[in-house]
Amino acid sequence: MRVYILDDEPVVRAGLRQMLSTDPKLEIVGEEATARAAFRDPELRRSDVVITDVALPGMDGVAATRELKRRMPRVAVVVFTVYHSMRDLLDAFEAGASAYVVKTDPLETLWAALRAVESGERFVSPWLAPLIERRTHDLIDVLDRLSVREREIFQLLATGKSIVETAREYCISRKTVETHVHRLYRKLGCHNVGDLVRFAAGHGLLRIGPFEARRPRTLWAQEDLAGRVEAEGG
Repeated sequence: MRVYILDDEPVVRAGLRQMLSTDPKLEIVGEEATARAAFRDPELRRSDVVITDVALPGMDGVAATRELKRRMPRVAVVVFTVYHSMRDLLDAFEAGASAYVVKTDPLETLWAALRAVESGERFVSPWLAPLIERRTHDLIDVLDRLSVREREIFQLLATGKSIVETAREYCISRKTVETHVHRLYRKLGCHNVGDLVRFAAGHGLLRIGPFEARRPRTLWAQEDLAGRVEAEGG
C-alpha cells in the first residue's frame, strides 16, 4: 500500500514516516505541508492512501479531501487530526474520507484505520463511535416528528430560501408555509428562521441533498459508520 503524508507539522510527518517505515508492506511515496503543494507533486498520483490533517494552511483538509476524491476517486483518505468535533468529523466523511483518527489516540488506532481502508471499509476512532450513534439516534427521533412537507420546507429555509420563495417553490400560499414553519419551531425547539439554520448547521444537514421521505441520506451513512466501528470491536 502506497501512502502519501499531508500535514503542515514537520514533527508529525517525521513521526508518521518512522512509524509507517516499520511495515514492509507500506511505501511512503511522498509528503507535503500544504494541499496545493501536494497537488503539484506527481508522486501523489501513485498513492493508495493519503493521510491528512483537518487544519492545513490555505486549502484545509476537508476541501483537500473533496478535491482528492474528485481527481483520484480510488484513493482512500485517512484524516489524522487533533480536532474531534462532530462538525469536523461529518464534514470529513461527507467530503469522501474513509477514516477519521484523532492524534491523541494510541498509534494502534492509526494502524487499525489503515487496515480498514485497505479492505475498503470506513473507520473512526473507537471512542467517537458511541457519540456518533447517540447523536444519530437523537436526530432521527427529532426528524421523524416532521411530516414530509415540513422536512421540505425546513430544507429550503435552512439553505437560505425566504418564506415567499418557499411558497412559490411548492405552489402554496404564504400562510400555509407560515403554518408549517410554526410547527417546525415547536417540534425543533426553534424561535425563528435563524434558529432553524443554526439547527441544520449544527446537525450536519446543510450540505446534503433534499430530505428523503423518512431520513436524510447523511444519517444512513452515520448509522452505517457507527455500526461498522461497533462490529469491529470499537
